This record gives sequence, C-alpha cells and structure tokens, in this order.
Amino acid sequence: QPDVFSDEDVLRYVRAFQQAGSISCAFEYYRSLKKDLGFLGPTLLRPQVPGGHPKTTIIWGAADPILAPTVARWAHQDIRGSELHLLDGAGHFVQREAAKEVNRLLVEFFGG
Repeated sequence: QPDVFSDEDVLRYVRAFQQAGSISCAFEYYRSLKKDLGFLGPTLLRPQVPGGHPKTTIIWGAADPILAPTVARWAHQDIRGSELHLLDGAGHFVQREAAKEVNRLLVEFFGG
C-alpha cells in the first residue's frame, strides 16, 4: 500500500540499501528459502510435537504478494491449536498496513 511508508521511511531504506553488501544480505533469506524448505519439510510434516505446541497466533496479510496466505494456512494446520488471523487489505508488511488490528490481536494474545 503506497501510504504505508512515508517518504522519510523510504529514504531510510534507500540509505541502508546503499551500504555495501546490504542488498545481497536483505535478499539472502529469500534465496535460501528453497533450501530451508527442503531441510524443514520433513519436520513440518511430522506428527504433533510431544506435549503439544505452545500457544501460537499467526497474523498474516491476506493480500501478501511475497508469502501467500497459503503459507500461513500450512503453518496453522501444522501447529495444532494455533489461531490464524488473515487480515483483509494487508499485504507483506501487515504490522504497518493493519497496525491497529495487529496490536489488538497481540494484546489479546498476550492477555492484556
């Protein structure tokens, strides 16, 4: 969403990405994702963790173009007892695009 980041925010990112090696570092997570998923796949498919999973809430942008909501659904399915919140109108930067709703869900999750 264009209004989520101010011009000052964008300049801060531009300056950070102008540092030597920073772009490569920023995208390394995405480059490694395929390898990581191959490694984690068997773990994600195993039965429920002995003793159960800790209380978990998943907050995801329903319009995330980078990590589709399907990824959140997979995590929710694997983590039994988790709560999944797909926030309409929010994309990859859900904490900025739906800040009030994210904060409300976090306060609720942590019992505040």
